Amino acid sequence: MEDKIIKELTKISTIQEITSEDIKDIKSMLKEQNGRVRTNENSIARLNTIAGLSLTGLVSYLAWLLGFKQ
Repeated sequence: MEDKIIKELTKISTIQEITSEDIKDIKSMLKEQNGRVRTNENSIARLNTIAGLSLTGLVSYLAWLLGFKQ
């Protein structure tokens, strides 16, 4: 009976160790992914700013060129 309990506890311990290692790997991957997402969000924000400034400049230039006055 004790041998059976020891075997079961060994199985449970092994599963727990494997699960713990998997969780550590997943945490590491999530940290890496979050870093990439932050980098992409910053890049998109910069592109939106540049596009907005460019569009404003273009509209202002066209308004000046066509002689619109405020």
